[in-house]
Amino acid sequence: MKSLNGVAVAALIAAVGAPAAFAQEAVQWRIEDGGNGHWYRLQPLSQPARWSDARQVAQALGADLASLESVGEPEFVYVIAGNPAGWGSRVGPWLGGFQDTAANDYVEPAGGWRWVSGAPWSFTSWGPGEPNNSPAPENFLHLISNQCPGYPEGRFYNDVRGEFAEFGSCDKMPISAIIEWSADCNGDGIVDYGQILLGELVDANANGIPDTCECIADVNEDGVVNGADISVLLGYWGLSGKNVVGDLTGDGTVNGADLSVLLGSWGPCK
Repeated sequence: MKSLNGVAVAALIAAVGAPAAFAQEAVQWRIEDGGNGHWYRLQPLSQPARWSDARQVAQALGADLASLESVGEPEFVYVIAGNPAGWGSRVGPWLGGFQDTAANDYVEPAGGWRWVSGAPWSFTSWGPGEPNNSPAPENFLHLISNQCPGYPEGRFYNDVRGEFAEFGSCDKMPISAIIEWSADCNGDGIVDYGQILLGELVDANANGIPDTCECIADVNEDGVVNGADISVLLGYWGLSGKNVVGDLTGDGTVNGADLSVLLGSWGPCK
């Protein structure tokens, strides 16, 4: 399947202008509440999207589609999903479950299911009669509700097609996804995304990954941030545009703010 490029992914991310009922801040499933410490958000997409495209959007934000691998997680995510009126579509958000058709245990409709996280599949929170692989093939997990004609009262987890195709009684694909931040790249036992929100870790390029974990200031990519990187940055000083070398803050211009990021990252990349 052809992957989206960076411009196409950015176009799918509807961070501005989402309906008020649809816009949502990330929410943590706190360990003290019996959770896993991960962060979740109902992510609006700018247009109906394939499962694979929605996943690329999640990964571009430093997250992934939500894997409901823990006891209580389906119920928590069900709340995160909110009212179907806020999904931006008659069909509900994508999730991180998929059917591996090459797996030894693959059989329709309930065999070969996997989480994008790689965690063992023990999901039992399907809606009535689901998964049913109808109309075939239905190899991806999402939420659906009776806003889609012909479905039972309420909202529930359902298997569905991941491509643009005939979509049962609904006329378009999901326009949202539940995304999950779980990475702990510095190994301190705390999900990085929460530390970024608190200002404890710097994410100058706003990609959901702490700068210390991706060494964005190593502009010449030699594994260390030093004077050579300053020389490269100064060579692009004052230039503006998309993806300009040395624009470490992602604001479209190479300037003093980028130099500050570089100096704050001085030394070997970890």
